[in-house]
Amino acid sequence: MLMAEPTKNGTGITIMGDKFDLDELYETIHFLENGSCFSGIQGEYLLAFAYEVRKARDNYRKDYKLRVDGETILTYQGFNMIWTEILFTVSQLRHSASFQPTLSNHQAVLYQLESIIERALISYDKKVGLEVFQRFKAIPTVSSSFITVYINDLSFDYTHKMGCGKKRFKLLPSLLDKMNWFSKDYQEFHSKMVTMRDGKVPPDELFEYQEWKEIKW
Repeated sequence: MLMAEPTKNGTGITIMGDKFDLDELYETIHFLENGSCFSGIQGEYLLAFAYEVRKARDNYRKDYKLRVDGETILTYQGFNMIWTEILFTVSQLRHSASFQPTLSNHQAVLYQLESIIERALISYDKKVGLEVFQRFKAIPTVSSSFITVYINDLSFDYTHKMGCGKKRFKLLPSLLDKMNWFSKDYQEFHSKMVTMRDGKVPPDELFEYQEWKEIKW
């Protein structure tokens, strides 16, 4: 079965599984993306998650030794994802599953994925983790091609501008509120993107250049 744990600094989550678990997850993501109402960059965002799953399944990420029953040691493959990215992505997978016919195994994988995310959140900080999971369930389906660019900016802020540990983790609920495309923050971002797209203002006058550095998980 899939397993997960929060990363040391509260940056994100480590998702682990054996090859069968990860293959089931990979197939489910593709199934939900192929039949979803998403297109273009929205669909690519879901496929980026599938890419990480595939790389872990094929032993291109990291192995984890897990002790079971005090004796048996299992080798799982796993990968890390930033909290903002995994929560947004899984919320969109859930919306996709609600818009189309699915098989029972797809629903089982999706429920398991949501369950391990919930446990990982709570294990890092019970009070904040419960609040984050409730906000996660309220993230709406995307309605704009700009939303994924916006999520990328939120992820940059979370990893580069908000410190680390539980102090930063406490800011996660407010970031999830900003993922709603009705939020003031997103509406301002959307206006800037439209202005830039229409060629009225150069990008460097609207957005500060952001260079991703190595993430401290």
